[in-house]
Amino acid sequence: MKKTAGPLAMLLLLVLCSAGGAQQEFRLDRLIVCASAPVTISLPMEEPPAQPMYRDASDKWQALEVHAEQGSVSFTLPTNSRGRTLILLDKPAWLDLSDVEPPTVETFKVDDTKLDPSGTVDLGRSDIQPREMELLVRDAKNPIAEDSLSVILDGRAFEATGSSSEVVRLERDARSVLIQVKLAELSQDAHKLTLAIADAAAEPHWAKMTVAFSTAPLLRNGGFEEIGADGKPVAWSCSAWSRKPDTECEFGAGDKAHSGERSLMIRGIGGSSLNLVCGQSVPLTPGKTYRLTGYYLQDEGSGHCSLIGGDKGQYDNSQTLTPVEDWTEFSWEFTAQDYDKFTLYLRRSGKGTIYYDDIKLEEIE
Repeated sequence: MKKTAGPLAMLLLLVLCSAGGAQQEFRLDRLIVCASAPVTISLPMEEPPAQPMYRDASDKWQALEVHAEQGSVSFTLPTNSRGRTLILLDKPAWLDLSDVEPPTVETFKVDDTKLDPSGTVDLGRSDIQPREMELLVRDAKNPIAEDSLSVILDGRAFEATGSSSEVVRLERDARSVLIQVKLAELSQDAHKLTLAIADAAAEPHWAKMTVAFSTAPLLRNGGFEEIGADGKPVAWSCSAWSRKPDTECEFGAGDKAHSGERSLMIRGIGGSSLNLVCGQSVPLTPGKTYRLTGYYLQDEGSGHCSLIGGDKGQYDNSQTLTPVEDWTEFSWEFTAQDYDKFTLYLRRSGKGTIYYDDIKLEEIE
């Protein structure tokens, strides 16, 4: 490729191609030329283009005069072009130059359940992850560029997760396609899937959708096997409420366990304020009922569990956990009220030691 310009010219030439093995009939070669002065560009081409065009400074499409000789073509940017000029080397018959709208997602299904296809879809939390998604995408004026499909899961290329996607053409002119997504087994966590596909317009327009879902457990590290550098269970925040200078207490990994190797240990040693808690933020849904279960071991005094919603707008307490010599199971049910945040606490009052283990939280209604 040759390009010539005056001494003060600055030129940036970008070649954009939309093509695909299954979409050769909708191949479109584009050039974007950014220049600050008149330029002449020469390109190798075996056959001269039949209908070269450019978009002028008023966004109107005009015929572009080209010169062909000995396997190449050359053209000079017209004076009514702008700093950034879009050029079609050879406008195909199927291309509608009036297209300025992106494709639309007309239907969206997750595991055979139809959902609202608008921009961002939050599926919420579930113990069962979605396995299949299906999107019907349609463009009113131009074909869908099938090979432009981009699927990103949690910031990674989709195929890198073991998942797969396919674009199925529903019409010969490719204005309607079905995007089929199959998800591999994913980790128990919050996930975000982004999909984007473009039309084969002179300048591509993108249809985009974001799907969020979570398979993270309602309560993390309920077995207390994960211990941080501070010696306390990961995901739990431990402290003494209304702590005073003489308060003496201890939190950490217990040397006794109902299962595994560790438990949560809360110990009141001395002082006038021994209201001891270990809490964790939990993603509850207002109006839903939940059951907290687990095992405890306690030498003296009392323990219990609490749920606080909002800024103490909801403050529910479980039954009192009395001293027991062997691991004892407990269960507590509660309903989340209309608040946007909730914290669950495992508690200990007064002197003595309580151990908690195998704590689970599940939705029951």
